[in-house]
Amino acid sequence: MAAEHDEENANLEYHVTVSLDRREWVARLTGPYLATAGRTARDATLAGLHEAVGLLYPAAEMEEASRAKGEVGWAYSTTIDYDLGPYVGELREELFKARNARQQAWRDYNAHGHEAATALAGEHGATLGDIAEVLNVSRWEAARLMAYNRRPLRASL
Repeated sequence: MAAEHDEENANLEYHVTVSLDRREWVARLTGPYLATAGRTARDATLAGLHEAVGLLYPAAEMEEASRAKGEVGWAYSTTIDYDLGPYVGELREELFKARNARQQAWRDYNAHGHEAATALAGEHGATLGDIAEVLNVSRWEAARLMAYNRRPLRASL
C-alpha cells in the first residue's frame, strides 16, 4: 500500500505534479507512506493549491517513523513539476535557459568590468572619470565595477 523508501534515509523525497484541468489547478503528491497513486488536491487558484498540497503529506506516518528511529521531527524534500502541455513546457524551458544565460552574462559583465576598471586605474593611473569614459559607463557604474568583489565558488555538498 505505502510506497517503499530507504529506512536509513532520513530525508524523505516527495514529488508534486501540477496541472490545469478546465481552469482548476490540480496537484498530485507521491512519495513515501502514500499509496502508489498518491494524493490529489484541487483549487481554483495556484496559491490555494499550494496550501492544499501541504495538507496531503502523511504527517502522522512521518512522525511515527521518526519516533521509531529515536529522532525528533522529520526532514523531507519535494520536487515540483508542471504538466501544462508541450507548448508551455517548451516555453518554460526556454525561459529558464534565457534566465541562466542572463545571470551568467551579468557575472561576466561584473568580473570583466572590474578587471578592466582596476587595470585602467592600477596600470594607467586612470581616474574614475577616465574609467567611466573608456568603458562607456556612468561614474557611478565605474565606481561599482571598481568595488566589485567576485564571490568564490563553493563546492556542492
